[in-house]
Amino acid sequence: MAPFSLMTAGVSLLAKSFNVFSCTSILARSTRILPATYFSLSTSTSNDGRPKAPINSFFRYVREQKPFVVRQNPAMKLMEVARKIGQQWNTLSPEEKRPFEVAALRDREQFKKDLEQYQARLTPAQIEQIEQKAEERRQMLAKRNAKRKKMELTSLGKPKGRRSSYNIFMSEHFDKARGHGMAAKMKSMSDDWKRLLTYQKQELTSLGKPKRQRSSFNIFMSEHFDKARGHDVVAKMKSMNDDWKRLLTYQKQVYIQLAEDDDVRYKNEMRSWENHMVEIGRVDLLREKTITDRERAAKKVTAAESAAERRLWLSDKVTVKSKSTASK
Repeated sequence: MAPFSLMTAGVSLLAKSFNVFSCTSILARSTRILPATYFSLSTSTSNDGRPKAPINSFFRYVREQKPFVVRQNPAMKLMEVARKIGQQWNTLSPEEKRPFEVAALRDREQFKKDLEQYQARLTPAQIEQIEQKAEERRQMLAKRNAKRKKMELTSLGKPKGRRSSYNIFMSEHFDKARGHGMAAKMKSMSDDWKRLLTYQKQELTSLGKPKRQRSSFNIFMSEHFDKARGHDVVAKMKSMNDDWKRLLTYQKQVYIQLAEDDDVRYKNEMRSWENHMVEIGRVDLLREKTITDRERAAKKVTAAESAAERRLWLSDKVTVKSKSTASK
């Protein structure tokens, strides 16, 4: 079943659509189901000449029914009117819905023809402008849907996402940050964070943390940097990047193998270093993945111990029961 908020949104959209439909005295004197010829509408156009898409069979029925429901229930709110008409539509038989569906299909075919004629008259500049507006609208709708989904998840009690270390640092030091405005405070905290990272990096180096593994391209650069073309670092980097792209597969394979060996070296050294950090009480320096793996392993051990204790308890219970039966 769809969430209640989605159902409410559908009724809200239906209620808003009432403002689009005009009411005439002819509709007020008509029967509940009008002939299909009444619903054969000419396709309207927008200000820029583009034909507007016709309404579907359901909204044709809504436009026809609104005057009757409002006239019979003058005190009824718009949302309630929309809900009542929707319930009426659901009770209609296929034969009663068919005039609306046929008229909607006929207008849809006419809309396609008008749209083809309109697109044939467009210039390349107009096409580009239309595509740009369509992309902007898609992005706006995607942002709106994401915001609506986030609000719905929040109303359902979904926990907030994890905060990064920088977010936590900012929340703790924002009140005491230097500066008279938001931008000044943010800049001062960013500078403090960078200095803190430098200190932490120096601390990790002093504790012997292994250097990260190098990629195949990094190894290639370290071997060819001195001979690279160019008078500055940027030019040398560009020339080495071009040389790397020109290397054949078997030539790159040498550096790929060296990178894989270095990755094995890094993992082994990190495992030993993190075990040493646990021994000296610096668990705060472990990687999040390592902490998660350790917690998962601890849970498995606890579960295995609990299962073993339960099996032992069941075994003892069976033994006692067997002895009791034998004594009788």
